[in-house]
Amino acid sequence: MPNALPDLDDRRWDDLVQDAVALVPVHAPDWTDHNAHDPGVTLIELFAFVTERQIYRVNRVPEPRKRRMLGLAGLAPLPPRSARVVAAFSLAEGADPVALPRTTEASAGGVPVRLTQGLTVAGTRIVSLRRSAGGVLTDLAGALGRGERLPLFDAAPAVGDAVTIALESRARPGDRIALYVRLLSRRSSRDERRRAIEDRLRRRAACAPPPDPCGARPRRPRGGRVCGCDDAPSLRCEALGRNGDWRMVEIFDGTRGLSQDGAILLRATEETGSERVTLRLTAAGGEWDSPRTALALVPDAVEAEQSRSIWHTFRIAPGAEVAGAPPASGERRRLALALDPFGAIVRLDFDAEGPVAIAVLDYVAPGREPGRVTLDIAPLRMGDGAPWQEFRLVPDPAVALGASVWSLEDGGWRGWRPRPDFFGSGPADADWTEASDGRARFGDGAEGRVLPDGAWALARLRASLAGSGAIPEGAALSLATTPRNVALLGDVAAVSARLGASAVAATLEAGRGRELLADAILRDASERETTGRAITAPDFARLALDAPGRDVARAIPRADLHPSLVSAKAPGLVTVVVVPNRPGPRPSPSAGLLSAVRRRLDERRLLGTGLRVIGPDYREVACRARLRARPQAAIEPLRARAAAALDRFLDPLTGGPDGGGWPLGRDVYRAEIMALLDAIDGVDHVLALEFNIDGAPSCGDACIGPLALVAPGAHRIEAVR
Repeated sequence: MPNALPDLDDRRWDDLVQDAVALVPVHAPDWTDHNAHDPGVTLIELFAFVTERQIYRVNRVPEPRKRRMLGLAGLAPLPPRSARVVAAFSLAEGADPVALPRTTEASAGGVPVRLTQGLTVAGTRIVSLRRSAGGVLTDLAGALGRGERLPLFDAAPAVGDAVTIALESRARPGDRIALYVRLLSRRSSRDERRRAIEDRLRRRAACAPPPDPCGARPRRPRGGRVCGCDDAPSLRCEALGRNGDWRMVEIFDGTRGLSQDGAILLRATEETGSERVTLRLTAAGGEWDSPRTALALVPDAVEAEQSRSIWHTFRIAPGAEVAGAPPASGERRRLALALDPFGAIVRLDFDAEGPVAIAVLDYVAPGREPGRVTLDIAPLRMGDGAPWQEFRLVPDPAVALGASVWSLEDGGWRGWRPRPDFFGSGPADADWTEASDGRARFGDGAEGRVLPDGAWALARLRASLAGSGAIPEGAALSLATTPRNVALLGDVAAVSARLGASAVAATLEAGRGRELLADAILRDASERETTGRAITAPDFARLALDAPGRDVARAIPRADLHPSLVSAKAPGLVTVVVVPNRPGPRPSPSAGLLSAVRRRLDERRLLGTGLRVIGPDYREVACRARLRARPQAAIEPLRARAAAALDRFLDPLTGGPDGGGWPLGRDVYRAEIMALLDAIDGVDHVLALEFNIDGAPSCGDACIGPLALVAPGAHRIEAVR
């Protein structure tokens, strides 16, 4: 249900007349006759009538005009989005591997899906998963089998820490083995991936050396890094060779250094073997903001989106002119095409070198029977030369994704440019817009070019169910018998017989329909209340937490405070304390994280505002307590519960009175610690309590400092009856 916009037509004629008459004594004290027979009152009533009509028209602006006005402010409704899932395939017993190219189409519980990456289904399974950190080898195979979380790397891994994955597979040399990694990360959405990539490219461009005035290309440092600000974590990928040696291999890492969900694609070779492939991922440098913890490792799995390709089978009219060598099934050709008024082909040239590359999914040459050709492009309809022609792109309830439109005019192709509206389009501009109901709309000859009479409009696009295309986890996967699959796979039934029980392993992102204009207006109004500038303390905190590609757990701004002069006031200076999402008693930000947050805030701070971005100081607080246990309470479990409660309360990320992390600069009070211990099950009362602050005993409250956090130490708990 769309959100309701505010009603601008809330003033009536009576209200306007009463307000105007009430203002008469203020502006014209000599005017004393305010009755209806007075000519002045008659004029007020006339102006009120005109004003009421204007208010009525303001509240009924047509949607295209609203879109135009909002477009000038940089506002546009959000486009539809298809659901994303992890498609996991299996191989039947004794079957040969199956290569599934990109764009292979399948059905997930009756809902069409489309692979966004290619893979080879080779019956791959994980037989061993080990982690090496600091010289300590940990076997994670048991946790993998139980479906538990898998700590692959620490938050700050040492160079040489590695994860070794042994795979058994029926892959042949040259096949691409796929392993999908789902991570415990708050930064795995498509929008976050796009923001992180754009931020990295912007940093590369800003740090690139200036071009040589003589025209020579600037030399870049070896290793592909432009400057020292490129601090992304790097992984060295190796595979175990047949001779027992580790060999460097190239992989497609869709996880961006195990920072986001994605597939790792490895090509099997003769040197590394194919029946058993052992892959080792080693930390080779860079700085990480958070630990790499996997929720699942799924072999023979890649991402898929809820969509299907649009194709059309054109009939070749009798006597049609067909030229050129027929292409292979699925081959793309820049062909020439001409259609009659009924949509049949009257001229087809496969070697015309036209401007549009079209996939020929099937072709039957004309003979005794009319020929046909199946293309990945669909006709909309033939134009009639009228203004504002509209055609549906896909039938309801589907929505179009990635639509490109051409028209066949004078024996050639003419491309049409998608626009949000026709503002600025002239009579000769071939522009088209997509209306909110999914229709393609062409111009009227003044704003945008008219689709000529007799010209066929064609579109290449995908169809998606968007918000109504939900795919549950565990839905069965089966290959669809479509012209695209036939062109890619050949005998679809035979390929399906070689596949085993395949299913959707996980849902990554839900679909979303096209945003209504009313919702877009209210969203923009809400976003405008949230400024993109760093002005107030909450602005600094919000922008720091939203740094692209960075996992910041807490950002705490302090105004008029310098890190080196905490006892003095520093007007005009803002110090932001950053805490990363790293478990442990003392989570400290890396230099790269501080640089990223500083750069983001520096671009948005007010001119003249000083900025410091630092990590927190830590004061270790350990408690020495003597407790009186209840008669029925066990002593050892009571001591363990008391120590765990103290660790939780003093945790810098999840502790504090409200559970949101220990407040920056807040002291630790004896009274609250005693209340915490007294509330533990089995404790009768607290006999004695003493703090140990950074190794020094203290019988009073623990003073922390304005830019410090608490780190729990080794507590000493004694319980007596």
